[in-house]
Amino acid sequence: MKTELLCVSESPKGFVVTSGTVFKQIVIWSSFQTKIEDPFETKLHQRLEGHDGVIFALNYNPTLNLFVSASDDRSVRIWSSLLSSNDNTNPIDFWEKNKFSINHVFYGHLSRIWRVVSVCDPFPLVISVGEDSCVYFWSIDDKKLIQRVDGHRNASVWSLAFDSQSMISFSGGSDSSITRCDVKNIITPFNKQIRHDLQPKQLKFIGTESLAIFCATIGGDFLIMDSNMCSLSDLKITDYNKVFQTYSASDVNEDRNHVVLGSNRHRWPVAGLLYYDLLVVGDRCGSVFVYLTDTEEPIKDFRHLHGSNGVTALKMRPKTNYMYSCGRNGKMFEFVLEDKNCTLLRIYRIFADMEWIGNFCFDPNSGQISYIYGFDSRNFVVWDEREQRFIESIDCGGGHRSWDFVVHRNQFWFCYTKQEKMICFDKPMPKMSTNYDLMITKTSHCKKINCCSLLFTRSLLYFVTAGEENTNSVTIELYLFGHISNISAITCCQNNSDSCYMVSVGGRTQLMLWSIDMRDNQFSDCISNRTKHMKTVSPLDPQIRYLDANMCQISENRYLISTACSDSAFRLYTSFNTSCVLRVYNAFESHIITASNDGTLKIWSLIEGFLDQLLLDDSEDKQIELNSVFETRCHSAGINALDIFRDKNEWQLIVCGEGFEALRYSINSALDSY
Repeated sequence: MKTELLCVSESPKGFVVTSGTVFKQIVIWSSFQTKIEDPFETKLHQRLEGHDGVIFALNYNPTLNLFVSASDDRSVRIWSSLLSSNDNTNPIDFWEKNKFSINHVFYGHLSRIWRVVSVCDPFPLVISVGEDSCVYFWSIDDKKLIQRVDGHRNASVWSLAFDSQSMISFSGGSDSSITRCDVKNIITPFNKQIRHDLQPKQLKFIGTESLAIFCATIGGDFLIMDSNMCSLSDLKITDYNKVFQTYSASDVNEDRNHVVLGSNRHRWPVAGLLYYDLLVVGDRCGSVFVYLTDTEEPIKDFRHLHGSNGVTALKMRPKTNYMYSCGRNGKMFEFVLEDKNCTLLRIYRIFADMEWIGNFCFDPNSGQISYIYGFDSRNFVVWDEREQRFIESIDCGGGHRSWDFVVHRNQFWFCYTKQEKMICFDKPMPKMSTNYDLMITKTSHCKKINCCSLLFTRSLLYFVTAGEENTNSVTIELYLFGHISNISAITCCQNNSDSCYMVSVGGRTQLMLWSIDMRDNQFSDCISNRTKHMKTVSPLDPQIRYLDANMCQISENRYLISTACSDSAFRLYTSFNTSCVLRVYNAFESHIITASNDGTLKIWSLIEGFLDQLLLDDSEDKQIELNSVFETRCHSAGINALDIFRDKNEWQLIVCGEGFEALRYSINSALDSY
C-alpha cells in the first residue's frame, strides 16, 4: 500500500516532514539543531486524525499555512493553524507553536482520491483528482465545490500539477492523456440578470449584429429587450387600442402542399427542415418523417427514433448533405439526403450523460459539431464535442420551461423562465489557446486493446484499434459506437479508391459492418446481426463470442465475411443481403485457415462450385461440412495470432503462440504434401 511523504519546511537549521499512514493518521515530524555543533533533534510534532481510510495525498501551502489531505474515504480535508505565515521568522519557534486542526471537509468524489494541490491566488482554492476521472475545484473561503471537470474519459487520474504564473493545472490519467485546465476560466462566474416584472411565457434570442431577447408575456404583450442590460428597447412596444388600418386577406396564394404526419398518439410537428425537394419533419412522439415537396404522404419514416418525448432539432451540416437530429431521449442520429431520398447512417453518440438534448451548433470554420446543449436532471449543460467535455452547468430547474441558448461573439448566452421571472446568463467562451478542456496529449484506450487494422486509399492511411471499451477508434479522429460488449477483432476490405468496408466482431454474438468514406470521414453502420431485419436468421446463443473475422471480395458487389466463434465453429456470411448464407467451419480465398486454443493449425478447402452456389442462391440459411486438407499441432498451448505474406512465389504463414514462440510455414508445401 502506497502512502504519502511530504517535506513541508526546509532551512539550514532543519526541516519538517509530514507523512500519511495506513492507520488513518497524518504525522508531522520536525528535525532542527539549535547550534551548528549540536546534533539534529528529531521529534514528533503532531498527529492529525479524522480520515476514515489510508492517506493517499498531502499538500502544504506555506502562504496560507494550511494542510490539504485526501484519502480513500473520498474526502478532502483542510487543516489550518491559528498562526499566520508572516510569523515564520524563526523556524524552530514557529513550528513549536504551529498546531493544526480541522477546518473543513469536502465531499464529492465518487471514488478514491490520488492527488491534491492548494492554490492561494486569486483566492484560496483546492484542486483534487482521483479514480472517478474528474478534476475537482473547491473554494476554501466559500467551503463549496466550484466546478467538476470531466478531465479524463473513464480513466483514473494519477497525477496533478499547477503552474501559479499561468494559472493552469495539468493532470495525467490512465487513458494516456494529459489535460490542462485554465483556472481563470473555472472561477469566472456567469453574469446573471433577473427581471421580475415581465411574467414571460416564451423567450427567444434574436439578431445577428446585436443580440436581443424576444419575449411573449402572459398578458399578450410582445417585448424586445437588450440582452446586455435586460432593459426594454425604445420604439419596440405598441400599447394602443386603436385600429389604424385594415387589410383584406382574400387574395392570398394557395398552399404549396399539405403533408400528413404518421399515426401517432401526439400528432403535431415540433421540428422541421427543408432541403431542396425534401421536407423533413420531427413530431412529438420522437419520429422523423421525410416528404417530397409535392407529395402528401411520407416517402420515408423513422419511427420513435427519439423515444416518446419528441424530436427537439433537425439541422444540416454546413456545405454538406448530412443531416442531424436530436431529441429528449439523449440521442443524436446522422442522415444523408441525396437523390430525393433520406438514409439513416448511424447513431451519433457522445460521451455525455445528457438526459435531454435540446439543440447543437456547428463550428463555422470546420463545419463539425462544436457544442451540444441540453438538460441533465435539473441542470442545463453545455458539452464541447471537440474536447469531449462538459464546459458549463447551470441549475435552472430542468427543461420543462421556455429557454434559449446561443453562442454570439465569443460569448455564451442562456435565458429561461422560472416562477414568472426571466433569468439571463452570459459568460465569455473559453479561448482555444487557454481552454481548460484542451488536451495536450489525446486520450487513447482506457482498457485492453484486442485488435487493430489498417484502412488505406491512394492518398490516406488510418490505423484502427478496438478493445474492451466497446468502441472503435480511428486515429482518435472519430469514435465508433454500437457494440454492447468487448470487441475482439476488426478487418477491412477496400471498396474503391476512397471508401472501404470494415467488420468488427465481439461478445454477445454481435457483428457490425461499417461503410467508411474517407473523403469526408463519414462512417455508417451498414448492418448489425442484432438488428430487427436479421431475425429471419436462426438466432445464435447470446453467450457465443466472435473471436476473429476476415473479409474478402468474391464478386463485383458481393463480399464474404468469415468468423471464428467460441462454440468451436466458424461461420461465413455474405454482406448486404441481411441474412446468414450458411454455417460452416472460416475462409481465405479458396482455402480456410484456422487456429485453435489447443495449438492446432488447419487448412480447409472450399468445395468445388461453392462460391458459384453462394452467388446463385442466398435465400436460405445453410450448413455445409468441410474437410481439412492440412492439420498440424504446432504449439503446446493456444495460438494467439497468425498472418500470411507472399515471399517470392510462395505464400508463407506466420503463427504465434503463447510463450512468445513463432513458427513459419510454407502454405504451398503444406498443400502439396496432402
